[in-house]
Amino acid sequence: ERFFTISIFLTFLLFVYINSSLTEQGGNAFGARRFIDFTLIFVLFLSALLTKIKGYKWKPLYYIILSLIFILVIFNLIYFLEYNLNLIHRFKPVTYYMIINKSTEIIPTLISYL
Repeated sequence: ERFFTISIFLTFLLFVYINSSLTEQGGNAFGARRFIDFTLIFVLFLSALLTKIKGYKWKPLYYIILSLIFILVIFNLIYFLEYNLNLIHRFKPVTYYMIINKSTEIIPTLISYL
C-alpha cells in the first residue's frame, strides 16, 4: 500500500503546514482541535506499528510499546478530567508536574459533585 501511505503522509504534512501558517493559532488547542480529523490516521499508524513490531524476534519490544501507549492514554485521560473539573488552569501554562500532583484531587472532586 505504498501509494496510500505516501498520500496520507503528504496530506498530513500539508495539513500541518497550512495550520501552522494561520494567523489565528487557536490558543492552547492547536493540537486538540485541529488534529481531531486525523484520529483515524493515527489509529491506523499505531495499529500498523504494533502489527509490525509484534512480528519481531525480540518479543518484549511489543509489550514495551503497548505499555507506553497505555501510559500515555491514561495520562491524557487524567489531564482531560483535571481540565474539565477545573483542577488546573485553563489559560495559564500547565506543567506535567502539576498534572501529576492534581491527580489525587480527581476522585474527591467527583464525589463532591454527587
